[in-house]
Amino acid sequence: MFTEENDILLKIRKEENAAFDLLYKFYFPSIAYYIQHNSGNTADAEDVFQEAIIVLLQKSKEPHFMLTASLKTYLFAIAKNIWLKKLRTNHLVYQASIEDLEECDFCELEDFEERISLGEKISALMFRLSVSCQRILRLSFWFGDSIETIMEKVGYKNKHSASSQKNKCLDKMRELSEENLSLK
Repeated sequence: MFTEENDILLKIRKEENAAFDLLYKFYFPSIAYYIQHNSGNTADAEDVFQEAIIVLLQKSKEPHFMLTASLKTYLFAIAKNIWLKKLRTNHLVYQASIEDLEECDFCELEDFEERISLGEKISALMFRLSVSCQRILRLSFWFGDSIETIMEKVGYKNKHSASSQKNKCLDKMRELSEENLSLK
């Protein structure tokens, strides 16, 4: 590890403001770029960066803490994990699982990456829908809820209303998808 990084780490342990300024100056831009290109914005990046700094501060004070990678790599990994957890919690990202890999016995890695990419695109489109449409589509497709369950959870008076709203949300999703394709 570089001497500069050791110095920064020592200053972090002492909670010196100068160390946090250096972290922000040198490491925030790459984290912000990552988050902004993965369904986030600048405010999200700032929140995640602050959370990552807190984790780094806590870890650095542990007696046996030792960096095995560069400080930039370590901080980026923390931030990436925090952001991915937020996306999963909000169901904004396609969650690849072992089952996906098992289904893909004979497919190429590229096919699997395309499936993940498609999931990320769908997540980005979902983010552009109204909150109520996001909820209805998540309940329907992510959680597999029946129209009756959606009706109860969202508060529709009958199945027809819930089904009609679900169809309107799907139509809006298709429209956004077509707009997205025409932009390319």
